[in-house]
Amino acid sequence: ISLEILILENIDAKYLDKIINYLIDLPKFHSLSLSIVDYIQTLDLFVQIFRLSRLKYCKIIYQRKIIQQSSSIKRNKYSRSPIQCLIINGDFPYVGYLGVGFEYFQTGFA
Repeated sequence: ISLEILILENIDAKYLDKIINYLIDLPKFHSLSLSIVDYIQTLDLFVQIFRLSRLKYCKIIYQRKIIQQSSSIKRNKYSRSPIQCLIINGDFPYVGYLGVGFEYFQTGFA
């Protein structure tokens, strides 16, 4: 399969684990857009998404029912993601995990 772009609207969170594990093996896959219809319990989904080695664009719309510490989200100095455009429309309390230089954004867009 040479899937490059996947857009899933109103998907149940329970299906995402299997879908993302399948996407890992696709050599040309580079763009993911998710609109999750139900509540997610943790942010472990992001750990899986950041492991997609060719992903350049990612947009996620979701809601969390209960704010729980993610079991997997830990900053690792060896973790890298090729994502160039990340859009998160939901509660994401782990911005520091992303290693984003906010000074760049403040000066770059002023």
